[in-house]
Amino acid sequence: MPELQQWQVPQGKLLVRPRLPGVPVLCGWPGQKGGTHAPIRFFDPQKEVVATRHLDTVGTIDLSAKGIFDSIKSLLEKYKLPFSNLLSFTSDTCNTMKGARGGVRSKLRVEQPKIVDVYCICHLINLCVKAATKTMPLKIDEILIDIYDHFHRSVKRITSLHDYAEFCSVEFKAVSKHSVKRWLSLRHAIQRTLEMWNPLYSYFCSHPDVEKSGKVKSIYF
Repeated sequence: MPELQQWQVPQGKLLVRPRLPGVPVLCGWPGQKGGTHAPIRFFDPQKEVVATRHLDTVGTIDLSAKGIFDSIKSLLEKYKLPFSNLLSFTSDTCNTMKGARGGVRSKLRVEQPKIVDVYCICHLINLCVKAATKTMPLKIDEILIDIYDHFHRSVKRITSLHDYAEFCSVEFKAVSKHSVKRWLSLRHAIQRTLEMWNPLYSYFCSHPDVEKSGKVKSIYF
C-alpha cells in the first residue's frame, strides 16, 4: 500500500478484528473462505492527529483457532509489526475465538498479554433478540427461508407473484434470501417481505395447496 510509509506503520498500533459481523464480515463458515481484517491506528504527521485506516485483509480457509491465529501472525509479519503493537481483539463469543485454553484470544495473549478483548456488541444484541423471539408464536427466520425456497428456481411461481404485485399496485421485488449462518441478512429479508407483503399474502391465499398439509400451508399467514 503506497500510503504505509506516511502512516508510520512500525510505530502504529494495530487493532485486529477477526469475524466481526456486519462491518466487515471477517470470518467465513466451514467450507467457505474466511478473512481477518485489520485496521491500524497511527499518527498522521500532516494533520497532527491520531488516525485509523484499514490496513489489510488476510484470507484464510483454515477456520480453526490455529488457522486464524496464523493469519493474524502472517499479517503482522507482512508489515514487520511486532506483537507488542497489537492493541485489541474483537470477535463473537464462540469457543474458537474466546476459548480459555485453545481459542484465538488465548493464543494472542501468549504473544501480547496486554491485548484488550472487545466483545462484538452486534453479535450479543442478535443473541438477545433471538432469545426474545422464541416467545413469539411464529418462527420468523423459518418462514423467511420457506418463502424463499418456495420461489427459488421456479419461473412459474415468480411470474405468478409478479402478476399479484401488479394487481396490488406494488413494485415487484425478488424475495430475499435469509441465511441462518449470515444473521445480518435477516433485516434485509424482513424488509423485503414487508415491501412485498400484499402480493405475497394474496399469492398464498389463492394458492391451490393452501388447505393441504405441507410447506404452503405452513407459510400461509
